[in-house]
Amino acid sequence: MGPAGSFIELLKHVEAPYFMFCDQDDVWLNDKVEVTVKALTHADDVPHLVHTDLKVVNERLEPICESFMEHQRFSTTEAERFERMLMQNIIVGCTVGGNRKLLEACGLLADSPPAGVVMHDWWLGLVAKTLGHVTYIDRPTILYRQHGKNTLGAPGSNFRRYIWLLRNAKPWKKAQIYLGKVSRQAESFLLYYGARLSSHDRNCLMKVAEITKSWRVPGLVRCFASGITMHAFDRNVALLLSNLVAR
Repeated sequence: MGPAGSFIELLKHVEAPYFMFCDQDDVWLNDKVEVTVKALTHADDVPHLVHTDLKVVNERLEPICESFMEHQRFSTTEAERFERMLMQNIIVGCTVGGNRKLLEACGLLADSPPAGVVMHDWWLGLVAKTLGHVTYIDRPTILYRQHGKNTLGAPGSNFRRYIWLLRNAKPWKKAQIYLGKVSRQAESFLLYYGARLSSHDRNCLMKVAEITKSWRVPGLVRCFASGITMHAFDRNVALLLSNLVAR
């Protein structure tokens, strides 16, 4: 079923007031549950999602980087803006905790769930941001183990990695596929929640949903001009150039 499908299926069995996702290859720090649940109780009357930083380690649990967010060059402050959440997700599922309100509002448990969900954690983050509250805890609660077989992992984002990708992986193809998924997810979110959103959020979603309706570059430029971007200048340039190649 893949990671998203598996976790969505598991959500159907949640009976507790709170839920947390657990990946079998990571190590939870001793106070992870306590820290997350304590934060969740501060906004229990609305859909609420809590996520945290991670400590990146190798397969022997030896440190690679003290902060996953720094390792990936993510701005956790900027990530709180809806515009940034639309183009790139920084909510790491294995750190997530949510409440019953989020579970009821997410639509993933419906007989006809929303189509186009890229990842479960991303979708839940969008729901919590627009209909409730997202809390980020600026400290690791997990040892994020890298072992060469991770479904996603923490590959880094430095210049050396970009050179390797250019030589080995046709990254422009992946970028084109990625943008298509982002656009479909925005369209699905707009269809599912449009009537409950602010005009600002609806307009942002419309811009992203329309990117793939024609040549993508003008749509991307309109998004960038509205602050709907990824989390680093070079990522935005790479996304733009990759879809320029696709014409």
